[in-house]
Amino acid sequence: MTSQAEAAHASKEQAAQTELDKETADVMPDRTLTAEEAKQDYQEQLKLLAEQEAEYNARIRGGLPVKRGPRQL
Repeated sequence: MTSQAEAAHASKEQAAQTELDKETADVMPDRTLTAEEAKQDYQEQLKLLAEQEAEYNARIRGGLPVKRGPRQL
């Protein structure tokens, strides 16, 4: 790899890691949700999880760094 290509690759990896280091704040409702609202919220969380998993898998296929948290027992 040329030094220019290496620099571009390093920059791409650094930008990707910076994006991975961002955390989403916890969102808590200000009141108890109704059964219907809770069901809708659950479905939205499942959708978000599926999107995050797809992004994670795309990063792995693309050879980009993947942030790994501590293992839970």
